[in-house]
Amino acid sequence: MGEERQESLTRSMGEVLLVQDLEMRREVAMKVMKKNLALHDAHRLKFVAEAQATSQLEHPGIPPVHDLGLTAEAAPYLTMKLVRGTTLRDVLQNLLLRRKEFRKEYTLHRLISILERICEALHFAHEKGVLHRDLKPENVMLGDFGEVHVMDRGIARVRGEEEGTWSPGSSRSFCGERRESAAAVRKRRYPRSQEMRWRG
Repeated sequence: MGEERQESLTRSMGEVLLVQDLEMRREVAMKVMKKNLALHDAHRLKFVAEAQATSQLEHPGIPPVHDLGLTAEAAPYLTMKLVRGTTLRDVLQNLLLRRKEFRKEYTLHRLISILERICEALHFAHEKGVLHRDLKPENVMLGDFGEVHVMDRGIARVRGEEEGTWSPGSSRSFCGERRESAAAVRKRRYPRSQEMRWRG
């Protein structure tokens, strides 16, 4: 069952929840589309596009997508690796405030290394034809063990595809078909969730 761990958050397209994956016995991050946006097929397809675009990117700097489905209310959701740490925005703000502990930990050498790893992740995505289009410090997570993750591809686009279209056949499942079975899977696998915050 899910445990209370962190606070609430609302992102541009949806809410991010901390949930327990009972099948794999692990904590994951679940992004659920906002109810008002889930009423429109165009927004639903954009949400599915984010999940499918990210799922193509197997890189240490890009958290993998584990699952894609529908809630009991027929709102699309995706689950992905749970990244613990802080955002690059928080680090830069604390450096500007000249916080001693941050200046000691985030030296110029380390900041350059973080920038290099961001560039590596973006280059990999571009080589796969996926454009982020919303890169900013709050969308870069610095993990507790030195990880650097490029997050939140909510307006990502696969190069060569027209705006507002999406080709994979599974997308029809998120626009009115097979909702009941998808919701049943979600309820069994993720029975309870808790809102969490990516500080940014």
